Amino acid sequence: MAEASLEGRLGYVAQVGDGHTSVGGLFVVGPEGDPLDFAYTEPVTLSPLERFLLGPRAEAYLLTRVMMPALVARTKVRPSVLLLDDATILLRRPGTDLPVVVVTFESGVVKDGAWERLEPAGAAGLLVWVSQGSQDGARGHIEHAIAEMAPFTILEPFEQVRRTLREMRRGVR
Repeated sequence: MAEASLEGRLGYVAQVGDGHTSVGGLFVVGPEGDPLDFAYTEPVTLSPLERFLLGPRAEAYLLTRVMMPALVARTKVRPSVLLLDDATILLRRPGTDLPVVVVTFESGVVKDGAWERLEPAGAAGLLVWVSQGSQDGARGHIEHAIAEMAPFTILEPFEQVRRTLREMRRGVR
């Protein structure tokens, strides 16, 4: 992977699942979107009782409380900020010391006191939320990435993570 000393490292966190078992991935890229590191979880399964008790919060719980801490611990290149594209994350506090940014096309319910709306330059059409207290630090990283990744979008690495995780689930490593 590319040189690990770049500032403004973005960590794209995503998961894929089949309704029973999920696998999470963290793809760390430099400001221009160049790969720096990739970490993934082993398959994680919530029991039917856990899914019942968590209800509609199950996927967000799985990603923020189970997978994200393990993924951050496994990376060799620590990201400056974590990005997620799942609006259900906005129902929870992020649970990490890193700034967390949620980038979506849709507005969701937001947990009071956990998230602030961020309106970075160049993010036309995107709704961007940042974990409480991280707005100033995250804004620069996001605006720089939007400009540097062009003509690609800041969302493209999410698809790369999911595509890689799907292939890994099929046994391709």
